[in-house]
Amino acid sequence: MAQRIILYGGSFNPPTIAHEAIIRACLALPGFDEVWVMPSRTREDKEITVSDDNRLQMLYILQQYAFAGERRLKITDFELKLPAPTRTARTLPALAAAYPGTEFWLALGGDSYRSLPEWPDAASFMHDIRVVLFSEDGEGLAENDHLVHLHLPQEVWTVSSTEARALLSAGQDARAVVRQPVLDYIARHHLY
Repeated sequence: MAQRIILYGGSFNPPTIAHEAIIRACLALPGFDEVWVMPSRTREDKEITVSDDNRLQMLYILQQYAFAGERRLKITDFELKLPAPTRTARTLPALAAAYPGTEFWLALGGDSYRSLPEWPDAASFMHDIRVVLFSEDGEGLAENDHLVHLHLPQEVWTVSSTEARALLSAGQDARAVVRQPVLDYIARHHLY
C-alpha cells in the first residue's frame, strides 16, 4: 500500500501559531503516514527576503518546541533545491520521481484552493492532485477520494506571517502570534 503524505508548503516567514495549528490538525487526520512541512523558494506572487536557511531553522525550532518526539512530522528542504521560482507544476513531478509510489496530498487554504486554476501550468496537475483543505468557510465541498477537510480552531484565522513581520519590524510584542523559541532565534539573528 502506498505511503500517504500530507505536504504543507509555504514561505513560513516566520512560522506562526497558525502554522503550528495546521500542522497539528494534519497530524491528527487518520489515514496519513507523515506530514512534511516544505518551505518554498521565492514565488512569482511572493518575494521572500529571509534566507532559506533561517526559515528552515525556525521550522526546526518550532518542531522541537511544539512537536518533540512526533516522528511523523518532517521538515523538508525538497522544494528549496528546485529551480526558482517555486512552481507546484515542477514540484509534484519531482516528488513523484524521487518517491515513486507515494501518495502526496497538498494542504491548502481556501484562497489557494480557489485560485488553483490560475497557478502557473495548473492544467498539468489540477485534475490529479489530492487536497487537504483548510478553510474558514468550509468551502461547501463534499469530501471524496481527492479532497479531505481539515478542521481548525477559530483563532487560526486571525494570525498571519504578514502580521508577525509587521509586529517584529515595528519592535512590538509578537508573542501572541509567534512562539517564544522562534522569537528568540529571530532576535539572535536580527531578522525582520
